[in-house]
Amino acid sequence: MRERLPGSQDRFRVIKRNTRIIGCFACAITLLMAGMMTAVIAQGAQEPALFTAQQAAQGKKIYAVRCAGCHGDQLQGGAAGALAGPAFARAWASGGKWASSKFTVDDLDFVIRTTMPKDAPGKLSAEDYTEVLAFILQQNGYRSGPTPLRAGSPLMKKTRLRFGAANEQAMAPPPLRIEGNPDAVPKGGGPTQEELSHAADSTSNWLYQTHDYSGSRYVALDQINDTNAGQ
Repeated sequence: MRERLPGSQDRFRVIKRNTRIIGCFACAITLLMAGMMTAVIAQGAQEPALFTAQQAAQGKKIYAVRCAGCHGDQLQGGAAGALAGPAFARAWASGGKWASSKFTVDDLDFVIRTTMPKDAPGKLSAEDYTEVLAFILQQNGYRSGPTPLRAGSPLMKKTRLRFGAANEQAMAPPPLRIEGNPDAVPKGGGPTQEELSHAADSTSNWLYQTHDYSGSRYVALDQINDTNAGQ
């Protein structure tokens, strides 16, 4: 039979009581943290919605055609910079800190409208630019709502850029082909395709490096001949 040490019963009661206190304290901490998280979530939910879901959906289509070739189909970057995630946040946040950007949504809108697409800055319609911006904001954690996004609105001017905890995405390889603008027409004069195709028959113009497509390097001209070449 094991002998009970003096005072062991009192010590057991103290330990048991302290364990209850620690457990209650842990529960209180858990409830406090849950309350704080609820407050943060509620604060995010109270932020005004900047665009509609329809604008973001349409912006996704425009982005796929005019922007994804350089910025990546998931906005992760490629031949041009990322438009979502940590790399995008670092480019816009003050001092490299994600949550302290001094720029507004209106600033981002201005840059997009005046510099993009790279091959034709400012050439999209005003509505197209707004819808692309809505898609980019959606991909950076902004929520949609019933009110459409309007360029230059007071809400855009006062809403600072913020960035959620987006996952770092792998840099996409440069695209094998970047679709050009089918409406672009080269400027400047020059021979027509019809003239080049019949360059071999021309005795008045040397239109091609080798005179014609066959590479003859010869034209039947007789204004200079062996009787007047020495003049």
